[in-house]
Amino acid sequence: MKIGLFLCNCKNLVEIKYKDIKGIEGIDVVELSENLCSEDGKNTVKKDIERNDLDHVIIGCPYPKDDYKTELELEPNKIHFLDVRDLTLIPHGEKSHKTTKKLVRAYKKKLELTEPDEEVDVELGDRLIFYATSSSDVVLAELLSDLFEVKLVIGKDVDEKIIESRLDVYKGQINKINGDLGDFRVEINQNRNIDFNKCNDCGKCKIICPQNAISDNLFIGDECDDCVKCLESCPTNAITLEDKKVTLRADQVVVGEKTEYETKDQFGIYDLDKQNAYKVIKEALSKRNGYSTLNKLDIKRDKCAAIGMGDLEGCSLCIDECPENAISISSENKIEFNLLECNYCGLCQSLCPLSVVEVKGSNNEIVLSQVDEVLKDNTGFFGSSLKKNVVIFSSPDYYEELISLGKETRDLPPVIPLKTSSKAITNSMVLGSILKGIDKVIVAGEVSNRLLLSKKILEKLDLEEHLKIIDKQNKDNLREKLWDIYNSAPKNSLKNTSKEIKSFENRSSFINFSQKLSKETGTDLGEFEEIEQPFAVISIDDGCTLCGACVNVCPTEALRKYKKEISFKHEDCINCGLCEKACPEDCLEIEQKLDFNDLKEKEIWKAEMIRCKNCGKPFMSKSAFKRVKDKLNGKKGVFQENERLEVMKYCEECKSKVALEKILGDKK
Repeated sequence: MKIGLFLCNCKNLVEIKYKDIKGIEGIDVVELSENLCSEDGKNTVKKDIERNDLDHVIIGCPYPKDDYKTELELEPNKIHFLDVRDLTLIPHGEKSHKTTKKLVRAYKKKLELTEPDEEVDVELGDRLIFYATSSSDVVLAELLSDLFEVKLVIGKDVDEKIIESRLDVYKGQINKINGDLGDFRVEINQNRNIDFNKCNDCGKCKIICPQNAISDNLFIGDECDDCVKCLESCPTNAITLEDKKVTLRADQVVVGEKTEYETKDQFGIYDLDKQNAYKVIKEALSKRNGYSTLNKLDIKRDKCAAIGMGDLEGCSLCIDECPENAISISSENKIEFNLLECNYCGLCQSLCPLSVVEVKGSNNEIVLSQVDEVLKDNTGFFGSSLKKNVVIFSSPDYYEELISLGKETRDLPPVIPLKTSSKAITNSMVLGSILKGIDKVIVAGEVSNRLLLSKKILEKLDLEEHLKIIDKQNKDNLREKLWDIYNSAPKNSLKNTSKEIKSFENRSSFINFSQKLSKETGTDLGEFEEIEQPFAVISIDDGCTLCGACVNVCPTEALRKYKKEISFKHEDCINCGLCEKACPEDCLEIEQKLDFNDLKEKEIWKAEMIRCKNCGKPFMSKSAFKRVKDKLNGKKGVFQENERLEVMKYCEECKSKVALEKILGDKK
């Protein structure tokens, strides 16, 4: 992969010289322009792409973004914008060339390790439901009916007489909308309804109604006392007086102006109170008959513990906490992510102990590899080119706040911003960064509550000063806060830059980093209770029959069955609860906690075995024998009860022979 970096001093606004930023490890071409926004600046980039056969280009400011995307002869996903001008070059003063190199190297590493987004085709039909509450809504629905199969739902203020007969009309109010783009299910309340499709507009119902409850546009109002005179007079059976609910299906839904139904912000639902009609038509047409979207998730469904054997429900961390309700279990009992609703916040990534889902470009391996680049000196080797190495993992809004601050001041601490959704930050990223030698990790924005475990661990190891979480609401005086955090950051004596990380999976890397920190500091981590974390210990009582049901459903093999015992490995347990639900004897108990002194595999149940009366081989636990004995009590069969119990004392190999001899002996 050949990468070119193009920086700009914005007509000498930025005090940077070419000699200060050349020679960045892994960057094949570095150019410093006076004005990248100008035609000369763009031509320089074009020539370098052609002359050096560049695969990717990094533009050091965002301002010419639209021009570059359209004019450069590269695919759009190979043109990247990294605002080093406002993030490092201007605000970091005399240290700006050092922080810029670190930021660029970290970004380059992210490009190298990130898999390209996958284009996904979404199939859609042309079914559209239009909820109209005014004449103008009806006009728009009729226009759309030339392009869509429109079902028109009309409220009581709409005059049916203006509706063209070709429209499929339903009278009532929308109660709720379920489903997603391509498969919306719209529930309509139809209370005392006159079916427009059956009505011949004879007017008999209106004339005969003693309460004058039927309006000119044929809606039955609340004045109706259910006398049924209209029902009896209707020649076409178009009137229904009982309340009922009707569910309509559609690919897309349009809700008219000033309706009583409050829409939520959902892909494929358009609200004319929030969007103008032109935009609604344009968006609906762009999705008609299908369209393409990008999948920015890396999903390993075979590792998921949401559904176990026998359709038992297990782990539901990501489903329960997804802010967009974009995660569900499919009809095939597999975890599904609705890419239309997903906002790629990464909360699911930070929650999942098995790293079933990761946001591309933001997983543990990529983020910690970026940290390695921050820790390198300007020659590309591990060493210190700054007095302190401080990184900030920032949510998009904090990232924009940093850019705004960079425009306003030349006086920000030399903190390296790594753009990653704060919700996606994992315990492994925090602990791994500190283990590698980062002096201070700042996480700015809304974070997963699972990240609090990192705080507890660092507090126990007397390393809490190396982590600072800035709340999502706490943006005031950010410049002063950053300086306070930077100045108070203690020097990190840990320099564990080893590349030997066997796994970047959330659970295994978290355990690995925690143990290494414990070893480096000489402090025993011990036990953590009352934590909202997917850790647990399991105990089994005397009711166990050694049936192995718990072992069979365990998705991580934390439970294992041997000849006469069951073992448990605490570090592999994710507290999914499948074992407890599968146990037929109700003899298994789960306690949520994390104990670093009890991580390894150990025996938690050993059965007292019955030996075969003939060959002496142990073949059944005493508790299983008792259970079978109780089941057979009072049952009729070939043998008498005492004879059946006698046959039970033999193993499978000997039992058939003994039973056959018994039967033949009785016949003699």
